[in-house]
Amino acid sequence: MKLVWAWLAVLAATMSFASAAEPWEGARVTIESFSAALAQGDIEMLGKLLAPEFRLIEDGVEYDRAAALESVRSAVKTATITRKISGLQIAGREPVAWGVYRVHGTFRAGAESGAFERIETIVLARSPDGWHITQATSAQRSTQ
Repeated sequence: MKLVWAWLAVLAATMSFASAAEPWEGARVTIESFSAALAQGDIEMLGKLLAPEFRLIEDGVEYDRAAALESVRSAVKTATITRKISGLQIAGREPVAWGVYRVHGTFRAGAESGAFERIETIVLARSPDGWHITQATSAQRSTQ
């Protein structure tokens, strides 16, 4: 009988851990989808992921949702971007989460190309239809 109680205690602890981790899984998927949509220039997907009040702060310059989408739309007309996220950490308190990560990639426009490394932070809000990004901050890191 003691073995049954011990097994139930382990099962209950595992279930609590899984349910506590679940909310951040949706946030992680949203962040990864955001990065992929940026690299692919997928304006439709970005439109679904960004909250109406979205703000981008990139190297100290602030863009509203419309300006950020237009910037991506313009960039993909003449450039190819690759992006890879590493070191993603997510924390928060429902219904808000934030993620911090590094992005490594390349930017190619015509004959010119260059590697980049950035630090990005994302603030997300959970709504009945899922996680949406309310703010993104991106700052260049040296690749040397």
